[in-house]
Amino acid sequence: MIRLGFWAVCCAACLSAGPSWAQRSFWENGDFLRPQPKAGSFLFIDTGERYGTWRVVGASGNVEWISGAYKHDGFQFLAQGATPTMNTWVNLAGLSQSATGIAHEPVPTTVGSSYTLTFYVGNIYDPGGPYGTSSKVAVYENSTLLGTYTNGSGQGSTAENWQLFTVTFNADAPYTTIAFINGDAPGDLNCGIDNINFEPTALAAARRQR
Repeated sequence: MIRLGFWAVCCAACLSAGPSWAQRSFWENGDFLRPQPKAGSFLFIDTGERYGTWRVVGASGNVEWISGAYKHDGFQFLAQGATPTMNTWVNLAGLSQSATGIAHEPVPTTVGSSYTLTFYVGNIYDPGGPYGTSSKVAVYENSTLLGTYTNGSGQGSTAENWQLFTVTFNADAPYTTIAFINGDAPGDLNCGIDNINFEPTALAAARRQR
């Protein structure tokens, strides 16, 4: 369980970090491409450290920035919709397998207005192996748990399998931090997150109608 006190501290620290947070576009780097590890490799980022527009949060531990060209134990850890220029994702389980995750820098929101969050959860189906059979992610809006989202698919595949989730909610603060926390039990080394987007619901609906 994530303590609400932690999230209050996290958001306060983000908002007091100065103009570098406030001057960015509304939502950036949901595909984790800036920066990204060398092709075929990965990086462990510890709790409290930043990587691009993301900060590692939650329990003491780490998450893993992975190049989609990485292969291990007969599995290929492809990013969602992998292309030559879109090949990076985050493994929330990391090496620590703790309740650790990532939080995007705060973005300005209008209290009471509707916003839509979309994201992909990645899973390797590896019964009896180190990667488990499902991936569960807890998603927070500031200190509010929006829900937990599980991908248990991928049977018969040796590649990372991705499932899309969509969440719509009304903002409860003038700035919003979206966080994704590993919900897998220790012993499961794979809990993927990729291609995250957050925008006003009206804008999301208009984009779908184009």
